[in-house]
Amino acid sequence: MGRGGKRVGASRKPSSKNVLSREIADRAAKEGITPLEVMLKAMRLHVVWDEWDRAADIA
Repeated sequence: MGRGGKRVGASRKPSSKNVLSREIADRAAKEGITPLEVMLKAMRLHVVWDEWDRAADIA
């Protein structure tokens, strides 16, 4: 009886997670703004408001 170790076919297919992430990012870019742009804008606003801890959390 086997115990532990690598099993053939037990892992996620290569890049399966990346394919969905890429589709979501592409869709957002077509809408005109990306998630990265939203995070950068929020971070910069917190810097302007002198809320450095919040800006660091976003970064």
